Amino acid sequence: MKKIITSMLAVSMITGMACMSAGAEAEYNNANSNVMVANENHISATNPVVDLLKSATNGKDSPYNHYTVYDGSDAKSFKVKGRTYYYGITQNGNISSFSLNTQKVKKLSFKVAHLDNSSLVDDSTLTIYLDGEKYKTYTLTYNMTYLPIDIDTTEFSKVRFDFGEYKDSRFALVDFKVDGKTAPKGADIPKYTSVDSLINSAYDTDTFWLSETTIYDSSKKLGFKMKGRTYYNGISMRSGGGFSLNTENVDSISFDLSHVDNSGIGDSAVKIYLDNELYENKAISIAPNTPIKRYTLDLKNIDNLRIETNRYTETSYAVGNIEFNNIKSQKSYIVPTYDDAIDFINSKFNDSGVTVYDNTQKLGFNMDGVNYKQGLLMSAGGTVSFNTESIKKLSFKLGYIDNSVPYSGNKLQVYLDGELKEISIEKNQKNQKTQNVDLDVSNVKCVKINFSDKYANTKYGLADIAIIKDESKVNIPKGDVNLDNVVNITDITKVAAHIKGKKVLTGDSLKAADVNDDNKINITDITKIAAHIKGRIILK
Repeated sequence: MKKIITSMLAVSMITGMACMSAGAEAEYNNANSNVMVANENHISATNPVVDLLKSATNGKDSPYNHYTVYDGSDAKSFKVKGRTYYYGITQNGNISSFSLNTQKVKKLSFKVAHLDNSSLVDDSTLTIYLDGEKYKTYTLTYNMTYLPIDIDTTEFSKVRFDFGEYKDSRFALVDFKVDGKTAPKGADIPKYTSVDSLINSAYDTDTFWLSETTIYDSSKKLGFKMKGRTYYNGISMRSGGGFSLNTENVDSISFDLSHVDNSGIGDSAVKIYLDNELYENKAISIAPNTPIKRYTLDLKNIDNLRIETNRYTETSYAVGNIEFNNIKSQKSYIVPTYDDAIDFINSKFNDSGVTVYDNTQKLGFNMDGVNYKQGLLMSAGGTVSFNTESIKKLSFKLGYIDNSVPYSGNKLQVYLDGELKEISIEKNQKNQKTQNVDLDVSNVKCVKINFSDKYANTKYGLADIAIIKDESKVNIPKGDVNLDNVVNITDITKVAAHIKGKKVLTGDSLKAADVNDDNKINITDITKIAAHIKGRIILK
């Protein structure tokens, strides 16, 4: 039966062709010829780049010529500059040398770049030999842009590649062209749909000895702190830590940059590279009292962004509240609010030589014969910082601690967002007087306090600390009980625990839990928060 049907189809096709005009028949034959060639190429024809890669052999007479060939024979890939490559050759050891057969190649083109997430410690070299004779040596660095190389191989049958020996950095050869023809598949360039997808694509992170880089995305419950703020998206870096991003599909990026709280009080610097050019031709010096600065970078003509810290320092820095192409994160940062002065005192950060008195200690400290149980006792050279974004006035009594050694001419140094204000500490022959200090912080985000001298026996006190809140700056979203800028099941759990008396809410958390503003926390509030989470209502 099949043979009869086949014969009938054949007769039908012959009859149809017989009825064609000469032009139509030629077009038909040409189309079928193209289909046959395409199918033949797909099934059996070889690609000149693939043939070249498959010809790779050890370049030197040594069993330690570490390299890996990616010729499309499996699903493996590697990454360079954030791109994903399926064809090329990579280093995978300290001694890497290989040769390619170019007997049938007239022109060989390729690019060289650093292999993502390999060491950044050493620069390296690539030396190329044509039929055993040295052609050129190239210097390779971890932050280099793609290095394009074109070689006329008409008269040469073998090209050898020797990378610098005993170097920790690794490099790769990509984007091969053989007589103008490319590999069957090009590189994949990343595209980002969220801040999470952007920062999780970061590469070349912990690639220095002792360096540390941590990515904070929306999956992490705990964030990091800069100047008292809690950030929920960003990247922190320490001791040479840093990161790179492929930005070929990013037009602009914005972020906050500063010192990470309680990570050391030394000065250091951060470097920003646009491709391999240092931003503004200098490193960015950052001290613990340097205010948070927001940067917006134009990346329309930039393929790669790198941010890194100085090596061999315990101080950490971070970028936070990242936005790109007008895409924002679900969780940015939270400005601290305070129930009272005790809450404010206990929020201190970047402190050294400081003892907190919060009315829980049996013994306080004495100034001018008066005992105080609320405030700060500070040693000479002591320092402490506070976030003041939600308050407008900070007041305290200032003086020497009784029986300590007063130092004539010493001053209290107060930095208001990095701007220095000095206050002389009064004393006379008979006693050491206290004085009242009032600071207007209505337009100040961060206050740093320290003393100018470093005499070991001198101690100072800041007593009866008081704050005045700036209610106009306090914006507490209803239902956001744990104050993380997101209303979810965690907030319901906290309200339920409060109602059952297991863990009582206070301050701003208590205000956020009272979603219907009836000055009561009960099942009605839980119901409304649940409805908000399900999208049935929107809480203000």
